[in-house]
Amino acid sequence: MTLTTINLAALGQTVNLGTEVTGLLPLANGGTNATSIPATNLASGVTGTLATGNGGTGATSFSPGKVLQVVQGTLSGVVSTTSGSWSDTGLGASITPSSTSSKILVSVSLISCYQNTANKGAQSTLFRDIGGGGYSNIAPTGSSAFYKYFATSYSTNAGQTQGHNWEILDTVNTTSAVTYKVYFEVDTSSTLNVNQNGTTSYIVLQEIGA
Repeated sequence: MTLTTINLAALGQTVNLGTEVTGLLPLANGGTNATSIPATNLASGVTGTLATGNGGTGATSFSPGKVLQVVQGTLSGVVSTTSGSWSDTGLGASITPSSTSSKILVSVSLISCYQNTANKGAQSTLFRDIGGGGYSNIAPTGSSAFYKYFATSYSTNAGQTQGHNWEILDTVNTTSAVTYKVYFEVDTSSTLNVNQNGTTSYIVLQEIGA
């Protein structure tokens, strides 16, 4: 015969189910050794903060580096300069940070850059405006990643084309609109074309949460 119940009232005693019962104790009786858990709706049936790994949205913190927003600007059609001073290419984009602690990762891709005269240099750089306060050059002085001499400057013949790609991680400390523009210039007596082959150049802004 299998004993399924005990009349404790008649015995005048108690049984500690946590320490004096072996086997699988049902969850309804306080057991913790069950082989399965009845299904429940975690969104409505669980209180407190559910871990993001389990589909929760109530996390109190995230790892640094979260991308909060992405903005892209494009430039189509050939743009040229013959100026020895910085000139606006027309390639730019604006972003409004959601926090003063955010950083902006700026990625620039100038496509099919063509210089018509051999042994001449051409460069590009990045100008920034915060909240309408005016544009200023923010590229590190002397940085070869920005002030780039295109391949034609070392060629015996003009006519080569190549891309010019670079990035900068910018600290802006603002929640005002931030606008970035790409500028370019050339050595005297030469011309630089961007998008020479009918291509499109890009600038991508990413807000990186601290």
